[in-house]
Amino acid sequence: MIQPITAPVGRPLTTAVTGTTGKTTVATATLQLLRAAGLRAAGCDSTGIDDVHGAVRPAQFRRSAPTTCTVR
Repeated sequence: MIQPITAPVGRPLTTAVTGTTGKTTVATATLQLLRAAGLRAAGCDSTGIDDVHGAVRPAQFRRSAPTTCTVR
């Protein structure tokens, strides 16, 4: 069921996408749906950062240091 939502007063509406595969696709589709609904929306995914004005810049994520697990 789809129901209309409204952003909390004084706060932005925030969404997050987690999982193993499909995050960039879902994040991009969500951003497009929010904008199509007339909401000001920004996005951040592996392809870059898309601000509320549509300007895109590269994402510069810092990766965690690799860890080593030793099984004895």
